[in-house]
Amino acid sequence: MKKGFTLVELLGVIVVLGIISLIAVPPIINQIRNVRSNISDDTLKLIYSSVNKYMEDNRNTYPIIEDREYCITLETLFNSGKLPNPLLDPYTNREIPETKEVYVKILATNDIEYELVDQGECGYIDPSGASRPILASNMLPVIYDEGSSAWVKANTNSPWYDYNEREWANVVLTTPTSRGYYQNISAGEEVEDEDILAFLVWVPRYRYRLINSNYNDLSEQSHSFDIIFEGPSTSKSAGSNNNDWLTHPAFTFGTEELSGFWIGKYTTGFMDATSASEAIAPSPEVNSAIIKPNTHMWRGIQLANAFVVAREFTDTGNMYGFSSEEVESRLIKNTEWGAVAYLSRSRYGTNEKVWPNINSAFLTGCAGDSGDASASTVCNEYHTENGQNASTTGNIYGVYDM
Repeated sequence: MKKGFTLVELLGVIVVLGIISLIAVPPIINQIRNVRSNISDDTLKLIYSSVNKYMEDNRNTYPIIEDREYCITLETLFNSGKLPNPLLDPYTNREIPETKEVYVKILATNDIEYELVDQGECGYIDPSGASRPILASNMLPVIYDEGSSAWVKANTNSPWYDYNEREWANVVLTTPTSRGYYQNISAGEEVEDEDILAFLVWVPRYRYRLINSNYNDLSEQSHSFDIIFEGPSTSKSAGSNNNDWLTHPAFTFGTEELSGFWIGKYTTGFMDATSASEAIAPSPEVNSAIIKPNTHMWRGIQLANAFVVAREFTDTGNMYGFSSEEVESRLIKNTEWGAVAYLSRSRYGTNEKVWPNINSAFLTGCAGDSGDASASTVCNEYHTENGQNASTTGNIYGVYDM
C-alpha cells in the first residue's frame, strides 16, 4: 500500500494544477453599424485625415502596427486642435456631436480602415495595443473598487483594464444560482465573494525581444523584456538571436493562433476545505476546483487526475457555466507559465521580483513580509500592500501564487 505522496506529486499540483488556463476560441465579430448615411464624404475624409495626423503625432500611444485597433473620440480630436469645434457638415448643415468615435483598424502600415460610429459602439480598446479579452458568455468582467474594498461589475465600454498601467483584465465565474443575476446588474454593483467560483486574468498575445539567446550569461538575474502586443493575424516573429523578435510560443495552440488566453488568478483550491489536510484530495472530484484567494490549495493529486479536473471546467453540466463550443480548458504548460512570467518582467508588469507565497497552511493569494521570507503562518492577503507584492503586476490586477 502506498503511503503519502511523493514530492513530484505535490509540486505537480501546487505548480501545474495551481493555474488553469482557458483558451478562448475566436468569437463571431459583431459588425459595427455604419452611421455615415447623414454625413458627407468630404466631412468623413476630413475626420479620418485628422485621425491619421493625431496618430502620427502620438506614435508612442498609437503605433502603426499591423493588427492594432483603436477608438478615438471626436472630442479628443477637438481638444488636440486637429478638428474645428463645432464641426458642421456642409451637406446637411448639422453639427456633428463630439461624442461620436472613430474606429481604427490597422491592417498594414499603408492599409488602415476608419469608421465613424456612435458613442460606445467601438467598445473599450486599450491604447497599449493589447488584444481585447475574449469574453465567454459566463464570464463577468470586474474591477476592484478601492472605496468599498470589493470587486464590482465592470463597464466594458470604459477602461476596465489598462496594460500600460499594469492593470490586466480580470473576470470572475459566478455560481449557477447567481449567474443570471450578475449578468443583468449594472456596472459598478458589487459581486459578493460567496457567489464567486473563480478569478481569471487575460494574457494578451505578444512578441518579445530575445536576450541571452545562447544561455551564456547568467550573471544578471533581473532581465527586463521588451514586449510588443500583436494580433493573431500578424505575421509571426521567429527570431533566434539576441535582439531578434520572437512571437511567444504560448499563443500558438496546435495550428491555431490565439489572441490571448485566460489563466487562473490564484492556485487552484479545493472546494469547502477548511484546513490544509482537507485539501489533500487524490481523486479528480467533480466540480470541486475553486480559484479564489484565501482558499486551501488542492494538493496530493496525481498529474493524470489533475488533468481530469482541468478538463472538467468545460465538461457537460459543469457548474462554472462554460461551453466547450466557446473555450477549451486544460492544465497549464511551461510555455503559458513563461508567457505570464515574461509579461511580468516587462513594463506591463511589476518588472521586479514577485514575492512568493510562503503560507504554511497553503492558503492562496498570500505573501510574506518580504521577497525572501521563509515558510510561516503569515498571510498578507492579496489586497494588502505587502500582499500585492506577490502579484505579477505589483497591484491587485495581476496573477498570484506564481
